[in-house]
Amino acid sequence: MARGRIISIQVASDDSLNKLSPDAERLYLRTLPPLDRDGLITGHPMLLWAKVAPLRMELMDACNALVQEWVQQGLVMRYPGADGQPVLYFKGFRRHNANIPYSDEAPSIYPPPPGWYRGKTGLIPEDEDACFRLASNFDPRSAYRKELEKAMTGREQVATTSRPHREKVEYKQQDQVQDQGIGGDVSTYTPTSHHAGNSE
Repeated sequence: MARGRIISIQVASDDSLNKLSPDAERLYLRTLPPLDRDGLITGHPMLLWAKVAPLRMELMDACNALVQEWVQQGLVMRYPGADGQPVLYFKGFRRHNANIPYSDEAPSIYPPPPGWYRGKTGLIPEDEDACFRLASNFDPRSAYRKELEKAMTGREQVATTSRPHREKVEYKQQDQVQDQGIGGDVSTYTPTSHHAGNSE
């Protein structure tokens, strides 16, 4: 695990994050630094509290309800781990921490979330459209992006230069451009710029 993670300046305007109660937001932000390289952490309320806020006794009893707020806002996915204990997957983690040295960090002790598998460079969605949308968030030179693109079939990549030193990439499938919306997870997110942050 790294000594810390990037927190995006988008936290100020992130709709889902700003709908959280103050305590849920505080606990959410405290949970970002200890996430593993896949954006995973224990979902057991007491273990989570002990890891991220052990000196904030007022958050101990409320921890489960606060995590439920994250789930309801679509910021995290909660699912059972190999031992039946809950695991939390922070959906926007890798998008906002795009430059993590994945191979330099210890492997996750948790299984991938449902609908994902673990590749050589990170978690890969099983859904091809989700791969397409996630790949568009990463620099074309990124090894993770290349692995996401490899997981897609039937798509033709068309690259055009939009600004000096930046590349705008579009994908075409059967002569139709896929639309992307803006939202809190990989299935609906469209980037406005490439940055490293971690509000989701």
